[in-house]
Amino acid sequence: MEKVTKTLLEIRIPRENEYTPESATTLFSGFTKTLASPSFLEKLRGRQAEPLVLEIVCHHQQIHFYVAVEKASLPFFESQILAAYPLSVITPVNDYLPEYNNQNFYFGKICQTAAHYYPIKTYKDFTDVDTLSSLLGVMSKAGKDDFLLVQYVLQRAASSWQRLGQKAIERGIVISETERQALPGEALIKEKISGIGMVASIRLAANSSSFLRTLAGSFAVFDRGDGNSLAFQKPNFLN
Repeated sequence: MEKVTKTLLEIRIPRENEYTPESATTLFSGFTKTLASPSFLEKLRGRQAEPLVLEIVCHHQQIHFYVAVEKASLPFFESQILAAYPLSVITPVNDYLPEYNNQNFYFGKICQTAAHYYPIKTYKDFTDVDTLSSLLGVMSKAGKDDFLLVQYVLQRAASSWQRLGQKAIERGIVISETERQALPGEALIKEKISGIGMVASIRLAANSSSFLRTLAGSFAVFDRGDGNSLAFQKPNFLN
């Protein structure tokens, strides 16, 4: 199998800036162009779809934002980040994990509780509130020996995810052979499937079980009563 070399970058943005959530929307739309699945021949050679890995890490009581990308894609990703955030400083850094090789870690992941075509809250649902404030608030309480990690693994979604949402709308809730009821949240589903999709895996790690639970709880701000919500799940080998 072809060996993939990844580079870890730290991204710093001035605390005082005028960037809006739309900047991030533009950034991720650009990322989907390089996150396409490999061709049939590339799959035969062992190449897998390239994920984009974003990390928010707190260690030594400092919060860091990292991105891990394939070395070959580095110029493109750097240009995309600088186009969306011109004042950002991008620095290659060494892997921080070896420092914690001798520590015990607690792991988990964040999963959707409803079908993927139902949306959670997005930045449009928050007024004058940073959508990361809850998560960063947890990390700000970490002590000097604490380690907290939130990892987002992003891949481009196959076009079928939109078709599944459309089929669910068309099918609705079958009452009888002749009667059909509209699906709850139909308008929300239509809005979500009208956009570009990405598959996101959210993984959590901490060297404290209590901090892991608190990290997971910070994602509750994205729960949507008429749509989807997020729940914490332990790895299968721990269940």
